Order: sequence, then C-alpha cells, then structure tokens
Amino acid sequence: MSIGRDYAWLASVIEGRPSPDAIAAMSGALLRWWRFAAAGGCRRVSLARCAGLPENPARARLALRDHYLRRAAALLDVPASQPWRRAEAMAAAADLFMRRKWPVWWSLAAAPEHAEAIERLLWHAAQAGGGKLPGTARWYHKILG
Repeated sequence: MSIGRDYAWLASVIEGRPSPDAIAAMSGALLRWWRFAAAGGCRRVSLARCAGLPENPARARLALRDHYLRRAAALLDVPASQPWRRAEAMAAAADLFMRRKWPVWWSLAAAPEHAEAIERLLWHAAQAGGGKLPGTARWYHKILG
C-alpha cells in the first residue's frame, strides 16, 4: 500500500499511534525494499520510494501539512460543494489559529487536551509546515481542491 495523496497512515505514525493501515504500509514498504535489494537491483531504491513517500523530507512534510488541512476543512460548517467559500473559511480559521493559539502552543509536544478538533488538526498542520500555514484563500482552494 502506498499513500499517494492519503497521508492518514503516516499521520497516525507521526501522532504516535500507528493504525493497522500504517503498519501494513510500512511492512509492505520494507518488504519491497528488501526484495529489491535481494534481487540485485541495478540501482539503489530508497525506503521512502517503496513507501510511496516523496524522496525529499521537506516535500513529505508539506504533503502531510496538506493532509491535516484537508481534514480540518472537513470540520468546517461549509459544504464541499462550495469550494471557494470553504477555502475562505479555512484561510480565516488558520489565520485565527496562527495569531491566537500557535504563539502559545508552538513548543508543545502535542496540542492541549482542551483544544477543539480543528485546533488539533491545525496544530499538526503547523508542526508539519515548520510553523507556517498558507495565508490566502487561493492557497487553500488549491490544497483542498
């Protein structure tokens, strides 16, 4: 199983509670990597490639950030059938989070217990994004598209 656009299994590992899908994905990746090496592959293949992850960790972090942002957008009270309104609502929610919560929560090992579900997802997104989230509805429209 590779992840493609679905980073749910990777998110479960990052969050410290690997799901059965995560265990299956990593087991499969390790097995593919091992078999490739045993078959005497003429070029080196990375474990990241076998897992369907980007080779560049920075790209993987951005993809994981976008995964969390898509999950957060699903919690908004704006239907997916209105993508521009949803992007605007997501930009507003992220801006509010980054101004009010992130300056206090940035150094925490996890989002506080009292955090709302969308705040937890935005915390994970900001962590994956190196302390930054997109700042415009246009970017959210592209991510949520």
